[in-house]
This record gives sequence, C-alpha cells and structure tokens, in this order.
Amino acid sequence: MRGGQGGQRLIGAASGRQHNCGGTDAGIDSARILREQYKDGSNLSARIRPHQRFSTNRYGFFLWMFDRIQIPENARVLELGCGTGALWRGSVKVPRGWRAILTDMSDGMLREARSSLALFDRSFTYSQADTQAIPFRDESFDAVIANDMLYHVPDISLALGEVRRVLKPSGFCYAATMGLANMKEMNELAARFFSIPRMTDSTARFGLESGEAYMRSAFSEVRLERYPDSLVNRSRAADGLHLLDARAKPSH
Repeated sequence: MRGGQGGQRLIGAASGRQHNCGGTDAGIDSARILREQYKDGSNLSARIRPHQRFSTNRYGFFLWMFDRIQIPENARVLELGCGTGALWRGSVKVPRGWRAILTDMSDGMLREARSSLALFDRSFTYSQADTQAIPFRDESFDAVIANDMLYHVPDISLALGEVRRVLKPSGFCYAATMGLANMKEMNELAARFFSIPRMTDSTARFGLESGEAYMRSAFSEVRLERYPDSLVNRSRAADGLHLLDARAKPSH
C-alpha cells in the first residue's frame, strides 16, 4: 500500500500562461467536515504514521521529492496546505538560500507546523491562506508545492489558476497525490468505525487517475514520476508516488 494498489504520486508543473483551465469544479468535499477533520494535526498525523512505520521504501518520499525539485539556490518557495510541516522535517536537503512560505487554511495546523519546525535550524514564514485565492502577487515564486492537498480544494481549476499566477515564468509546481486504491482497506475501516471520510472520495477528484488532466489544463508540459512503495506484510505493492513534471510555454 502506499495503498493496496496505486499509491501516492508527485506531480510537477512549470509555470505558464495557458488559459484553457476549464469551468468551475463542483467540489465534492464538505467544507464543514474538512474544517473539523483538519482543525489540528491529529488526523493528518494518524494518516502519515503507517507510512513512517511500515513503508518498504526506506529512502523516504519527502527526501525523494526534494531530490527532484530543481530550482535556484536562492529560490522563493510557497507550500500550500503545509499541515504540520512534515515535508520539511528530518533529512530533507533544503538549501540555505530558499525563502519558504508555508500556508494552510487551518490555524491549528499552522500552529503545529510552527512549533515542530522551530526545533530545526531553518527559517520559515507562515501564513493562513486559501489556495483558491493565494494572497501573493503575480510571478513571485520559483516553486509552489502542493503535497497531498489539491483533492481537498473545492475548485481545483481555480486553485491551479492561482498557482500559475503566482509562479514566475520559469517556475514549477510540484503536486503530490495518490491513486484510488491507496490504503483502500484501511480507509474503509476508518470510514466505517470512526466516521473519517474515505480518502478515495477525495482522490477521485485529483488523483493518479484524474490529476493529470487538471495539470494539463493549466500547464502546457507535464511529467509524471512514480515513487514505488508498499507497506510491510502486504502482498500487493503500491503503484507508488509519481512525479509529473510540466513545463509550460508562455502564450503570446
């Protein structure tokens, strides 16, 4: 597992001015449920913990992801939906010159991220922000990171339009997601006994099977890479994490 089959993936997209983003997406997720589930980091940490303990790929997804982020040493980086800041902890190689702004809709998540990252010798800026209305000026970031969060956004097309807007013409968006079969059995149990929404309900919106179409509507070049992984004692390996690296050509 990174699921029974079809685990997580990483999508990277370059900035550009392709304007055929499509119409408004009818968000499936309930804003009320999301606010309750992610008012702090407890549920998110519970979802991450099995991967930390039982993943067979010991390299680690976050380290693998950072290996593929190719931006300047003095880059300005924006993370959307940073959660508890897990992406930046541990052994990831964050260049000293990066100026990183971490955002999340949840004030509770931001408090936990600030607290956990205070232990590390890195400097971050924190801001409460809606991905559908990013509060930063046009062409101001070298990279935007959306790690396992775009499937929660009510209007995905609008959010990707905002990402494209704040990226420099040479910038990249890196978005991680997962397949429909990711941890399917555990998601079913969590939904049945603890009333936790199934992740498959979210990944049906922006996942391995559907995310590429959204990315190609916003960016003219897209590349997908997979991170192979499974959980201990599972007979079926995940499809893995993938990287879609998209480079967009500005329109004239």
